[in-house]
Amino acid sequence: MHSIRLSTISVFLTLALSAANAISAGELAELTAELREATGVPGLGAVTVSADGIEDRAVTGVRAKGSEAAIELDDPWHLGSNGKAMTAVLAAVLVDKGLIDWDDAVTDHLSDLNVEVHADWRFATLTQLLTHCSGLPANVSRLKMISLAGTDDDRDATADRRDYAEAVLGDPPLHEPGSRFVYSNAGYVVAGAMLEAASGEPFADLMRKHVFEPLGMTSAGTGPPGSADKLDSPRGHRPGLLGFGPVKPGALADNPPALTPAGRFHMTLADYGRFLAEVIRGNRGDGRLLDQAAHRFLVEPGCSDDYAKGWGVADGRLAHAGSNTMWLVMARVDLGQGLAAAIASNDGRLDRQRQEFGDALDAILDPGDEREREPSGTDR
Repeated sequence: MHSIRLSTISVFLTLALSAANAISAGELAELTAELREATGVPGLGAVTVSADGIEDRAVTGVRAKGSEAAIELDDPWHLGSNGKAMTAVLAAVLVDKGLIDWDDAVTDHLSDLNVEVHADWRFATLTQLLTHCSGLPANVSRLKMISLAGTDDDRDATADRRDYAEAVLGDPPLHEPGSRFVYSNAGYVVAGAMLEAASGEPFADLMRKHVFEPLGMTSAGTGPPGSADKLDSPRGHRPGLLGFGPVKPGALADNPPALTPAGRFHMTLADYGRFLAEVIRGNRGDGRLLDQAAHRFLVEPGCSDDYAKGWGVADGRLAHAGSNTMWLVMARVDLGQGLAAAIASNDGRLDRQRQEFGDALDAILDPGDEREREPSGTDR
């Protein structure tokens, strides 16, 4: 069924986009409806973006399986690891302000932890943390994750990040820092702890003050969107003991608050589009947050040729995906054309979505061009 539906989507996209580089009003809505039918997700949304801002948005489906509450255009979505690119931008802003440097080592800012930091971490830099080249593992142990579980209201995220850092920095790096790529949520958590130590401010406050507010991203927040006692926002979905269904906002609806730098942001499609537009503008020298050199540094690969700071990179195009196992958001940015697009669902079943979403995004940005799929990361 999926292959038949995907063929229909591909034909639709080729016809809709053959004369233009962006879907026009109404066509994106038709695409989202086709994608939802093909994948069977409860709810789905999409946004297209240029350097000028939002080109179009569309949503379809319901906020929660079994309900009649329709997804609304200004509903928030959980971005998962797509937030890593935002953490990298925040780091660049603090570098620009002279509070931290790209070559600063972990030990330059986290030498006062309640654990003896292994000496080899003096060779691991902020840049290496953000490019997954530091030598940190993918994640902290499951037991540590359980001990950090909770919500933004009942946890001290800054203290928890230091606790998290203590759990990984007492051991030596998995490899010589800078020598090998290992996708690492732990690296972004430690980077977030470094930014907090360098600035003296909580990570969420830093992000709001230096990234979200300047870009007008007023819907941005942390953790699962919405409230537990009413269906006022979409809810993430995943398989469980009673079958596939929605998860109420709470400690079980997201990763621990300590992991916010690695990807716990939620926001509307419009606000995510505002961030994507800044990526495009910044690389053209018209950014609102950073100069062109800083923006271009953010998309330079590290120890791997296909991953920069929060973005997979290939052939002038940026790509990433994010999922906390209950949502999926995939994004593409074509810096040459100055176009970007993202597709979001409130469904964590990646196997039935990633291929379809990826093909649709590539077709939106470059119809008729059979590109290889770009690399993308998820926070699982």
